[in-house]
Amino acid sequence: MTDDINGTPTLVPEAAPEPVTPGIAIAMVQITLEPEHQGFEVRLRDPGIIRGASFWLKQPAVIAASMRKIEPIPMPMLFVESRPELELRARRFLFVPSDAIITKLPAGMEARWAATAIHGYRVAHLFELVKVPS
Repeated sequence: MTDDINGTPTLVPEAAPEPVTPGIAIAMVQITLEPEHQGFEVRLRDPGIIRGASFWLKQPAVIAASMRKIEPIPMPMLFVESRPELELRARRFLFVPSDAIITKLPAGMEARWAATAIHGYRVAHLFELVKVPS
């Protein structure tokens, strides 16, 4: 490249190489809920953005040999955007059926909708428990 006035070569600084950083991944996080429980806590890597929810089928343990067929139990699965090099952070969630009413929350917390999951005729909603701004 030359300069337009006198035709002398101009020096163009080389572009600095971009730093190599790991990419963002969508992780599948399988959750196993205890019977009659809707709440759970899970450690997610930042930014930890919930991109969706679904169900995975948990095969229960065989209790008796006489049982013919054991139906798998649908359990929640989260699809979370995260970066593998960032810190883990504990977060609390509720996974409730569509017709349920959330009546009791810990003091100073509110439930914010994050995703909806559908499996057959079962529909459930994922809520994150977050602190209420003061």
